[in-house]
Amino acid sequence: MRHKDAALTVFLTTLFSLSLAGGALANVEQAKLYKSVFGGEKPKCLTCHVDKLPKKEDGKHDPNDYGKKLTAVNPKPDEATYKQVGANPDAVY
Repeated sequence: MRHKDAALTVFLTTLFSLSLAGGALANVEQAKLYKSVFGGEKPKCLTCHVDKLPKKEDGKHDPNDYGKKLTAVNPKPDEATYKQVGANPDAVY
């Protein structure tokens, strides 16, 4: 019985870790797109989001005005979206 409990714990921990990593990879992907469009600027979370980190309760990251503009054009922004909307004038790099 203990072996099954341990295996379940390892499985759930791995699943949880992968779910968190998926969100982080999406943010890294978006940061790379932003950087490729606007040169050497290194965007931070606050470039597109209200908070530095996602909320613990639901893991969501609320967009700021710039992030809302991006997602209004394309729910998953690509290079064309960044070019269309332009750089965030209020971003701190």
